[in-house]
Amino acid sequence: YVMRMINSRRLVSIDVDYRILVTSIVLLGVQMVITAMAVPYYWIYGTSIFLVLSGIHGMRCVPLLQLVVGKKNK
Repeated sequence: YVMRMINSRRLVSIDVDYRILVTSIVLLGVQMVITAMAVPYYWIYGTSIFLVLSGIHGMRCVPLLQLVVGKKNK
C-alpha cells in the first residue's frame, strides 16, 4: 500500500490520514500475531479487530455513500 501510494503521488494528489493508516497497520499486525500464536479464542480477538477496522474505514465512506445515494434520488 505504502509503495503504491508513493508511486501514485506522481500522477494524482492523494490525501492520507496517517493516524488512521498507522492505526490500521498496527491493528492488523496485532491480529496477525494473535492468530499466529494461536491465542485461546483468537477468533474473538480477530473478529473484534475486524469490526473496529470496519468501523474506522466505514465511517470515512459515509460522505461518499451520501453523495452516490443523493445522485440516484434526483
